[in-house]
Parts: sequence; C-alpha cells; structure tokens
Amino acid sequence: MHILLRRMVLLLAVCAIAMSAHTASAEGEDDTPPPPKASTAAKKPSSKEQGLASWYRSKRALVAAHRTLPVGTKVKVTTPKGTSVVVTIAGRGPFIPGRVIDLSSDAFKRLATLGTGVLRVTIQRL
Repeated sequence: MHILLRRMVLLLAVCAIAMSAHTASAEGEDDTPPPPKASTAAKKPSSKEQGLASWYRSKRALVAAHRTLPVGTKVKVTTPKGTSVVVTIAGRGPFIPGRVIDLSSDAFKRLATLGTGVLRVTIQRL
C-alpha cells in the first residue's frame, strides 16, 4: 500500500510540472507580436516575357489577349527593331504553343503589316 501511495504522489507531481510548463510556453506565445505585414503600397516590379505575337480582328483599337495577365493590365509590346505599342489586356488567349499575346489588328499594324502574321516580341507589364 505504501508503494502505491508513493507512485500516486510521483504521478501527480509529474502531471503538475508538465501542466505548468505547458501553460508557461502558451503564455509566452501570446506575448510575441505578429511579424509585420509587407506594405501593399509598394509597386510590383515590371516583368518581361518574350515570344510570338499574333493578331485578331477587333473593333476596339489598342487591346490584346493574354493567358494570365489580369484584364485591364497595360503592357508595352516591343519588336526586336525597337518599335513598340502600349495595349490594354481585354481577354484571354492565345492558345497556340509559342505565342504569348494576341494583338488587335490596330495594335499589330503599329508594329508590322498584317500579312506578317506573327511577330517576335517582348512584353513588359506597365
């Protein structure tokens, strides 16, 4: 009986120590301030993409279609010769491998003749 009582006291002591250690660590976590959030006011860096541009007929002047850029994004499209045009992303496409942007016919004509069909370009998000 004496051994049983000694084991019970030892078990209670271990439980009490374990509970106090857990409570202390939980209290320490609450006192730690959260990490600072990144500033949303900072402007995202412009990114560049290279590939082929094709054209499509559009009643809207200087617009384009891109697979991932948000609608309304403005991009500068530049040829290897340095000719460029600024367009607004208005839709999704192109869905042909190797092509990175579909330009409206008006935008494409500022870079090359429509008979060119496709044109190597660099796209820079503004």
